[in-house]
Amino acid sequence: MKKPMNADKLRLKQQIDRLPDSLLQQVFDFVDFLLWKQKANTQTLESSEVVPTQEESTWLNSDLSNLGAIEPYEWAKGELEQGKAISYVPGKGLVIEE
Repeated sequence: MKKPMNADKLRLKQQIDRLPDSLLQQVFDFVDFLLWKQKANTQTLESSEVVPTQEESTWLNSDLSNLGAIEPYEWAKGELEQGKAISYVPGKGLVIEE
């Protein structure tokens, strides 16, 4: 037997039914984002027991206000090519390009 829809879900469904088809992809993208965020928050809660190392604590508590005075990193020849490019695909999210 199918579970009855609660009032909020019913109202949301009615609102979505009133949208033009051209806006549905944006709704899908937003729902995907909300699901991703919920999953990330759940994982954060599960891993909240992790205690940072001394090195991590030092870095997190360091004063970065003078960061602009540090010379920019110079990539070595061929170093940039070692990584993989990523792009955002609507409806799918971040994708690693092969």
